Amino acid sequence: RCKQTLQSLEAHYRQELKDLLNQHLEERSQWEFEKDELTQECTEAQEQLKEVLQREKATALARDQEQEMLEKTYKESLNILSMEREQLLQDLKDLQNSSESQHSLLSDQILELKRSQERELRERGQVLCQTGVSEQLASQQLERLHEQERQEMAGKLAALESAHRLSCQRAEQEKAEMSAEIRRLQNTVKDMQQAAAFLELQGGCQATAGEEAEGEGAMSLLQQGEQLLEENGDVLISLQRAHERAVKENAKMATEISRLQQRLKKLEPESAISSCLEERT
Repeated sequence: RCKQTLQSLEAHYRQELKDLLNQHLEERSQWEFEKDELTQECTEAQEQLKEVLQREKATALARDQEQEMLEKTYKESLNILSMEREQLLQDLKDLQNSSESQHSLLSDQILELKRSQERELRERGQVLCQTGVSEQLASQQLERLHEQERQEMAGKLAALESAHRLSCQRAEQEKAEMSAEIRRLQNTVKDMQQAAAFLELQGGCQATAGEEAEGEGAMSLLQQGEQLLEENGDVLISLQRAHERAVKENAKMATEISRLQQRLKKLEPESAISSCLEERT
């Protein structure tokens, strides 16, 4: 009976051992399956991470290249603006010198015209006093002299009026050209300000220490552009003042021309002869 009990126990434990082995094989198979799935997921995650890093690297490289190109363009634009400002200042100086020279020339011409008229009047009076010609001959001679003087003065007056018109037209044209140039410079600086703001906004989300330093360099260039814009505004004010001075000088010339026109009317043949005859009587 003990032997049967032992055999029964042995069979029971063998069955349990077999069941445990089967359960272990099933669990091992399940573990191998889950391990393969996790390995596959890990591999896919690594590939995705690698692709993301490559895209971010390419994006950062493109952004750096774009930033470098914008900064280079910005510096070139600043240099161009500086040269154009110097040219504007030189043009302003040339305009002032030309206006002063032209005003001096016209003043000299007007003064010479006055002296010539006075000299001719004195010579005419001396001729009339020294000659004992008849009244008709004196009238004819006076008429010829006055006609000659009137023609000469009319020619000089026409030249002065022409120079006056050219001076006014040139001043207006130069003012319009320089105002247009200032507006173009203002629009250029505005475009560069927008480009710098866009660049700062684009690089603000993922800025590193080096990118922050580059951003500070871009801001420095922007400040230089704003300062240059203010200086160009000062140049425009100087141009406007120079134009106002030229307008005042042209107004003086116009007044002098009007006065000469009045004197020219007095030299018409009829009025000149009658006045001379009145003096002789």
